[in-house]
Amino acid sequence: MNHCQNYYSCISCCGLFNYKLTTEELYQLLQDRTNQISQILKNKQDFPRIELLMYRYNQEQKESVIEKYNDQIYVCPFLGFIHQEEKRMGCLIHPTITGEEKSQDVSFYGSSICLSYDCRVKEDDESFIYKKIVQKIIRLLWEQHKEKILWIFFKNESVKNDGFVLNLLYSRFIGDYIFYTFVKSYYDLEKIHQNQELMLLFLELCLLRLEKNYSVTSFEINYDRFIEKYYFESFRKIFFNESDDINLVQKFEPLLKIC
Repeated sequence: MNHCQNYYSCISCCGLFNYKLTTEELYQLLQDRTNQISQILKNKQDFPRIELLMYRYNQEQKESVIEKYNDQIYVCPFLGFIHQEEKRMGCLIHPTITGEEKSQDVSFYGSSICLSYDCRVKEDDESFIYKKIVQKIIRLLWEQHKEKILWIFFKNESVKNDGFVLNLLYSRFIGDYIFYTFVKSYYDLEKIHQNQELMLLFLELCLLRLEKNYSVTSFEINYDRFIEKYYFESFRKIFFNESDDINLVQKFEPLLKIC
């Protein structure tokens, strides 16, 4: 299993986080898409290409009124819940679901791009160390900081499913390429993965990042522009809000590759 689909799912490349929607609204959108596509695929002997193209056109029109963070980033309407109980998200017309080798050709990007696209994390994290750390971190975050996580994601909204929140967390960290570029540049990921104390310290850093006001969108480019020449300046730029104590950066120095 890769970075996209394993125990959790990352959906950043499908553009969903580019919508300025609450978590409750994101949930409802995914559920609505899932229900529609499930009905189209249900009991079809042949691949319903025309029906899916019509769905795509209608759904794109329907979602065109949703405000975006970046108008240039496309949001694919074929993203939904591929596992209803776990609320794991993914492509509802992936060949493993449809049984059709090029079923994603009805999408905007087509099969060749959808099946071959690798994000920054998937390209760089060949040993899967970062993925393994994130899988542990999101579980720890949920166990130790549930109320804070619910507030960050939901504010006063209702929680639909624990699995939905965990998948959101996973996608948030795997898809946050600025955060990944920073931690890969400065921190010893192998040591963090092996050391429980460092893992808990890294957890606090992840919580700090979640509290930072930022959005995750797909196809981010030139990640290194967010990294300054020195660690201290990079840390401030990526993690600090205006009210944060400047001395906070010293707390995470044990995570550095060379202290």
